[in-house]
Amino acid sequence: MKIVKLSFLLLIVVLILCTCDNSSSGPGNTNPKEKWDIEIDDGAGNGSFTLELLPDSTITIYGSWEYNYYERNMVTCNFSDGIAVIDGSDFYCYTEGSAHDHTYNENSDFHLELGGILFNGAGYGVSVMQYFAPGWEDYIEGTWTATLVNGEGITMTEGE
Repeated sequence: MKIVKLSFLLLIVVLILCTCDNSSSGPGNTNPKEKWDIEIDDGAGNGSFTLELLPDSTITIYGSWEYNYYERNMVTCNFSDGIAVIDGSDFYCYTEGSAHDHTYNENSDFHLELGGILFNGAGYGVSVMQYFAPGWEDYIEGTWTATLVNGEGITMTEGE
């Protein structure tokens, strides 16, 4: 009887090891992706972000943009490993990144939150950004619009 139980247990372990794919929990080439172009504060900034749906149903967000503060300070912001939540057409994300002010040649870490609507290849909403370097604006609120430029399978389209 011990041999039967041990054989059964060994069979289950072998099946689990053979059917599990360790690479399935992270970003990959086969995961659905959507690339969005974004305009910030009526043209003061622009860039893009990419949404990627992972096999565990988590949605990651990464991207970059440039923003011209007060028409004198060009700031480039890059972010990765953010988390997005999509519920119907409602969209929310939280991410962190690093920014570079080209005028003063300074860097700052930041937190970014985007909230709004993504539907049928178009989006709009509000943004909240917090910089952490001394001398940078602490808290900035703004608006954004977005257009889907590539991909599918994450946000809603008409008829869904």
